[in-house]
This record gives sequence, C-alpha cells and structure tokens, in this order.
Amino acid sequence: SFALFYCVLLIAPTTSEAASLYIDPPFSELNRGDAVELSIRLDTEEDAGECINAVDAVISYTSNIVPVDISLGESIFSMWVEEPTINTEEQTISFAGGIPNGYCGRVQGDPRLTNTLVTMIFRSPGFSIGGSSDSEAEVSFTDFTTAYLNDGLGTKASLATYGAKMT
Repeated sequence: SFALFYCVLLIAPTTSEAASLYIDPPFSELNRGDAVELSIRLDTEEDAGECINAVDAVISYTSNIVPVDISLGESIFSMWVEEPTINTEEQTISFAGGIPNGYCGRVQGDPRLTNTLVTMIFRSPGFSIGGSSDSEAEVSFTDFTTAYLNDGLGTKASLATYGAKMT
C-alpha cells in the first residue's frame, strides 16, 4: 500500500503558483531599419490570490537590435525606485518599480491589456557593412529579475519569465 501511495504522489499533478513576466509580442518580423514595440507584462496566479507589488527587472538584448525608446505611459506601476535605464555597453535595460496594494490580476471583462509595466521600442539597424549573418534577435530577462509579493514581508515571488524573438 505504501508503494501505491508513493506512485499516486508521483503521478498527481503539482500546481506551481508563479507570477510571470513576459514580453509581448513574443515573435516579430523586422526588415532593416524597422522598429518594433515590445511591452513587458505581468501576470499573477489569480486563483491563488497572489498579488505582486514590486518588480526589479534586468533585460538583455542581442547586439543586432538597438533600443531607441522606453515608455512608462501605460504602466500599472505608479512608483519607480529606478526608472528604466538603457545600458548600451552591457546591452541591458533595467528598472525597479511598484504599485501600492499590489497587482492581483486583470479585472474580469477588461478588454484591454492593463498589465503593462514598460513599453520598449527596438530598431533593426538600417545599414550594415559586410552583411551580418545574424538574422534572429532576442530580448530576454536575466537571472537578476525578481518580483515581490504584496505580503508586507518583501517575500520574493516564484517567477517565470518569457522573452521575445525577432527575425
């Protein structure tokens, strides 16, 4: 009977309560000189009542695209410890912000994507000498990216991250 119990434990689905940060759209197609708008969005585990009140993010990007602008106009965050900063030498974008009382998920029936933290605009270089063979670019979250629960204790949330690719 112990073996049966052990097998049931191994087969039983495990739920992983995790917030997720993702870049939208996940796939884009660019021609030389084109620009693409990428939004960083936050989803929470609404069924578990999870609320996130702060995110500290570091985003990296490949050398064959260039970040040209960052917008906070549609952000759900109202407080910024560090406004988004582009570091061209390290090819990173970093920011740290939050929302009082936390973000607990989109309101049911909301037709808009009201989970935007930051909107970034990247451009594909218009002209390159020698014709680069890099036909795919990538924007992704580094391991330094963290989210914090709205629990009054500063507890790190279990976080899944999803980047974006451009061809």
